[in-house]
Amino acid sequence: MKSTVLLIDDDPIDIKPVQMLLESWDFDVITTRCGQDGLDRLASVPVDIVISDVRMPGMCGEEVVKAIDKAYPGLPLFLSPGMAT
Repeated sequence: MKSTVLLIDDDPIDIKPVQMLLESWDFDVITTRCGQDGLDRLASVPVDIVISDVRMPGMCGEEVVKAIDKAYPGLPLFLSPGMAT
């Protein structure tokens, strides 16, 4: 069974290379463009790991991490200052 990764980043130019790399490693990848959309997807689709950009309009990555830690304790989370950097 494939593992599923949730990528959250407002910049499609940053998220696309990471998505392609993870898919080439045989991960299922779900992408969202803002923190709230990521939380909404997480509520409806189980994932194995979350990777989020730090700087996004609206809910920043740190707020996303706090919300996920509260709702899904133990779910692995990574923050990136820019997905492609």
